[in-house]
Amino acid sequence: MRPADLITLQEAGSLVSKSTATVRRWVRNGTVDRFTGDQPSTGGSPKVLVSKAQVLAQAGVNEVKTTPTQQVSEAPIQVSEQVSNVSYLIEIASLKGRLDTLEARYDSQVELVKRLEEQLRQAREEVLQARSVSDDWKDRHDAAVAERDALRSLGGRSWWQKLLTTS
Repeated sequence: MRPADLITLQEAGSLVSKSTATVRRWVRNGTVDRFTGDQPSTGGSPKVLVSKAQVLAQAGVNEVKTTPTQQVSEAPIQVSEQVSNVSYLIEIASLKGRLDTLEARYDSQVELVKRLEEQLRQAREEVLQARSVSDDWKDRHDAAVAERDALRSLGGRSWWQKLLTTS
């Protein structure tokens, strides 16, 4: 399942004061999961998206950097409580994003197991059919050998011996 907090690589880099190359390296190393955006109508490749919570967790950021338009809390006690609350919220968001990723991986593995079980069932059916055909041919062979032996015993001599003696 796709997390709801997807952002572009550029947004992720500016969010945690890192370069886009750093965020790309996290994606390449697998520490941050990669998602693709919608195909642009003008052509080209879709944008790479990452989970905001995972980026924040990877960067070890406890709070989102403030912009000049945001107000700073007036009381120091409230600021530390807010930082603590934001830290917990970021950790929860990160864990939710990780849980969503793991659930998606689990679902894909379940589907893979189902497909493999179906292939195994089909292979077993094919083996049973091949054994049945093989048994049929063995029965035909045994019947032909029995018929040959019966014909030989009736005449006492083989056909070519009878041919030589009858003139």
